[in-house]
Parts: sequence; structure tokens; C-alpha cells
Amino acid sequence: MIFLIHAGFPKTGSTAIQRFFCKNRELFLKEFSILYPETGLISPYSDDLPDAFKYGHHLVTLVFKRPLQIWKLVYEYVPNMTLSVNDLITQLKREISLSSPAFVILSSECISIVPFYFIKEFFRYFSCNKVFVVYIRRQDLWLESFYREVIKLGEPVGDILSFSKDISCYVDYFTKFNVLSTFFPDSKLVVRVYDISLFPKGNIVFDFQAFVLAETGISLPLVSKVDYKENKSLSVISSLTLLKLLKSRVLDRSVLNKAVRFLLTLDGTREESGLIKSFLSLEERLEFLSFFSHGNNRVFSIYLNSFNMFTLSKDEIEFYKEQDHLRKEKLEYFVDLWFRDLYRFLSSM
Repeated sequence: MIFLIHAGFPKTGSTAIQRFFCKNRELFLKEFSILYPETGLISPYSDDLPDAFKYGHHLVTLVFKRPLQIWKLVYEYVPNMTLSVNDLITQLKREISLSSPAFVILSSECISIVPFYFIKEFFRYFSCNKVFVVYIRRQDLWLESFYREVIKLGEPVGDILSFSKDISCYVDYFTKFNVLSTFFPDSKLVVRVYDISLFPKGNIVFDFQAFVLAETGISLPLVSKVDYKENKSLSVISSLTLLKLLKSRVLDRSVLNKAVRFLLTLDGTREESGLIKSFLSLEERLEFLSFFSHGNNRVFSIYLNSFNMFTLSKDEIEFYKEQDHLRKEKLEYFVDLWFRDLYRFLSSM
């Protein structure tokens, strides 16, 4: 038996992969002897649960990291997640034993950002070969995407530069992979680049299927229609509008969810929502990327046999120059406008 461990990173399409395997888990076990365990999966059925935590996220891999403050709400929706660590491990081992699979796929993007000794402690209970697969994303793009997500989850964070100082260690890929290799010296690490333009038909699930084919020889069918944008992101304007609200008042979960849905509606109906696409100035973006330059060179050379793809093209530099101008001229105006609309909406409830 081989464990295929999808370890993230966050904001690299994990929700789509998890939902695909969760929806088709029974078929894949029956037809291909691939188990996507049910133990510790997050329930997809609660409207109160943030999209980021729905559809097949294996929190069971993180049982030794409990309690997880950011996921305190999630535990209400994870079957048996309140059991003891030993009971959870026993339950997962029983599920594997009853299924007798050739392959077990576990998916949690959070594996890549928690200390690896918690993950090592989890796998101490399972004697098997392990293959880790991680998707890496250019750090500036990852930062902006993660910033949106944290705001959407209701965290009243500071500006993006302050935020970056706290979380940049998460995407120091070269250091991460060195530490992972130290904790799991006999395991294989597969690194893939998160870039929609590189995926078959622009679909990360197809790309993950290619990974499964390479490791198992199994070609999985795309057997059901899946909404691969289930975890929708807020626009820059909507994100900063919500952040302004979070800093002005405390929101309970139901009010936060209503605010997010309202802002997503604005994003879908107002043309100006796509006008500003950057939280960072060009100068800030280049400086942030330069911090990872040496490590990225090593990662692409060692794991991908490639030159460093995480640099700005000439076209991108020109684009972000235009964005600098738009942010300076338009951003504050639109955030104030949308904030007034959001405040009126919440006041009318």
C-alpha cells in the first residue's frame, strides 16, 4: 500500500482536488483500489462553514496539532473529530483495513504549513511508502490570494506588508522541502507548479490526475461535473471593504457570511470590481519576490529541472505599473463606495 499525500500549499486549487475525490470516493475505491478516507473529512453540508474548509479536506492528518484556533468552527462539522487522537487513528486504520486499497490519498493543504513533526507523528502509526505532492505558486500571487482568504474568514488583519512579514516563512519552498526531507528521508517528494496556463484545459484536477497516473499507472476518469471555483475569492475592492468593516465592528459568523455573499454579488454585477487586481505596488512586489529568489532558483533546478519561473515578465511589469496608477487614483474611492453599500445592507437586516 502506498500513501499519496497532497500537502498543499494553501491557495493552489486544493478545494477542487478535494471535492473531486470526495464526490467520487466510492467509485475510485471499487474500480481502482484508491481509498480517499472518510475518517476526519469535513462535512460539506453546513452553510455556516467557510468554503475553504468544505469538500474533503482531511483534517485527520492534523490531529496532533489540536486545538487549531483558526478551525474552531470547523470541528463542529468534522465527524468524530472530537474523539481522542488514539480513537481517530484507530478509526482510520480500521477503514483502511476494511477497504484493503492499493493506494490511499490524503489531502490537506495545511500539511505544508504546520510543523512537520506533527505530520511525522501521524504517519508513525502507518507503515507504508509515502509520496508527497505539493503545488507551489509564485509567492507574490500566493500572498495576495492568501490575504484575501484570511480577510474572507473574518480576520481583521493589518495591511498586506505587515501581513506578509508574519506568513512569508510559509512559502520559503526551498527551506520547507529541506525540512520535509529531514523528517521523511525515505519518502518521495513531487513538486508541481500552480499555474492555470500550464494545466490541461486550465484545470488543476486534470493536472492532479496526471500526477496520479505517473505514480500509480491509473488513469482516472473525470466522472462527474464539479464546480472547480467553489471557494470563490473576493475582489481586491471587496476584500478591503470587508477588512474596513472587520476593523470597525465585531461580526458573528452568520453576519460575516451574509457580508461575504453580498460582496460576492457586487463582484459579479459591478464592472469596476475587476478594475484593480493588485494589493501590492510593483516595487513592493519585486522586493517581496527578491527575498525568495535564491531558494526558488534551487527549487526549480532540483525538483523541476528548470529555470526559475517565479519572476515577473516584461508584460507583467507594465501591467503592475498601470495597476499602481489605478490603485492611487481609484482604490480609496471604490472601497468607500462599497463600504457604504455594505453597511446599508447589513443595517437593513
